[in-house]
Order: sequence, then C-alpha cells, then structure tokens
Amino acid sequence: MQDSPSFLGQKWFKSYKEALDLDSWGQIEEARDSYEKLARAMTVELNNTQSLKWASHDQDVSEKLAISLRLRCMSLKRGDEDGISLDNMKILVDNFEALFQDLPKKKRFPFEFSGVPTEDYQKASSGIIRPQIKI
Repeated sequence: MQDSPSFLGQKWFKSYKEALDLDSWGQIEEARDSYEKLARAMTVELNNTQSLKWASHDQDVSEKLAISLRLRCMSLKRGDEDGISLDNMKILVDNFEALFQDLPKKKRFPFEFSGVPTEDYQKASSGIIRPQIKI
C-alpha cells in the first residue's frame, strides 16, 4: 500500500530533522548515513509512478531536497564544505516542513546548485528518473 503524500512529507520531515540534529552535534558518520537513507527513500518515491499524482511543485522540491541530501553526504565524506554546508541544510527545514502541504503560497527552494562542483551535482542527481505521463 502506498503512503499518502502528506504522510510521506511528515515521515521525511521527521527523518530529516533527526539527520540534521546528528549533523549539528558533529556526529558525521551517523548524519551521513541518515541523509543517505532519506535520499534513497525519496528517490524511490520520486521514481514511482505514484509521484505523478503529486503537485508539480512538490515533485520539483522533493527532487531538489534529495539532491541536497546527497550533496551533503559528499561534503561530509570529504570533510569539506565545498558542496552543501550545515548552514545550507538548516535553511531547508521550512521546505521539508511545507512539502505536500496545501498552502496558499508555496515556498521557493532557497538556493541554486550553481556553486556546487558539476561532477558532484551530476553524481547527486543520478538515479532520479521521474516517470513520464504516457500519451
């Protein structure tokens, strides 16, 4: 049985907050594992045909959040801030919280990936293949 989008959003937000707390506390390995696990779960859902029922804004934001999680994992693994920093991750709290919520005004994604090395971005975005509507 598929989880409803609002339930998924709540589940992802909870997992994200836990990973962010680990990251804030300096528990790098645990944070990386938690971010990676969440990114995988989000990618599975994004690649599922059920995601076609989501609002396009929620699809776009979910994809950017999954990419951000993977980029943060890369930064933690290397021990640098060249990709996504902890401060960047803290900014994403509102986006996770608003995901799949019926709000009158949707939150814009707070940053672009232009400062991220191209190779890192390509690696982080690989595997996300959103289904297409067949006509």
